[in-house]
Amino acid sequence: MNEAVALNRSDVEDLVAANRIIAIRADKTRDNPEIDALLSELGNPGAVIPFLAIFPGDGSEAITFDGPITQQTVLDALIKAGPSTGKQLSEIPHSPSAGLQFAQQH
Repeated sequence: MNEAVALNRSDVEDLVAANRIIAIRADKTRDNPEIDALLSELGNPGAVIPFLAIFPGDGSEAITFDGPITQQTVLDALIKAGPSTGKQLSEIPHSPSAGLQFAQQH
């Protein structure tokens, strides 16, 4: 539901593109201990989905949301987080490689 209502919207996609934000989706269709560990570290010890984490470009603490969200909530958090800094995925702290997919960017 979050994808249709708040994430896959033209305003969000435009902001993601303009700020060169790296969008990554963690696939929870199968058990994945690395993703569960990341969710726990981000304050979601039950690995409950939906869960959204936005990592600010300046390396400060992740902005997290669980449950249903609105498009405006996502836009406000992306603006607060600022643009990407050009880090590679491997440089982003606590990024498990297994089970992550880059979201399609337009």
